[in-house]
Amino acid sequence: MKSFKTIKVLTALFSLIFITSSLPVSANGAEVFPPSPISLQQGLQDASLLPTFQWEAPTEGSEPVSYDFQLSVDPGFGSFIVDTDVTTTEYTYEGEKLAYDTNHYWRVRSVASSGTKSNWTTVQNFHTMAEPVEYPEPNPTQLIIDPDDGYVG
Repeated sequence: MKSFKTIKVLTALFSLIFITSSLPVSANGAEVFPPSPISLQQGLQDASLLPTFQWEAPTEGSEPVSYDFQLSVDPGFGSFIVDTDVTTTEYTYEGEKLAYDTNHYWRVRSVASSGTKSNWTTVQNFHTMAEPVEYPEPNPTQLIIDPDDGYVG
């Protein structure tokens, strides 16, 4: 029954992470809630190499004045492709194209006018498209027909 206990522990851990990420952060009498991811949808396959990410502003607590956005190939965010702040509820990646056929991870959090930051959203993941296969252009052959000997070549 060791595997059953492992499943119960992992389920509890996931629930704790999900619940914790949706809780507000309180400071100076203001509660700051995280935004809600919209797209790229969780688990999206064949994603663009230059994607746009969108989220909804929280409907509770202090109104955010900006958002911290992070994009990484590391689910633990030990390194970043993007680590920036934005003032709208979307971010369009315009750097070098993302790597083909690769898992990517993103998250976002709200920042209140006081500078208080919410918890990060639950990490979202997506997988970029496979590299397209390029076939060489066909090389048309020239047919020569000699009516005297029936030669085609």
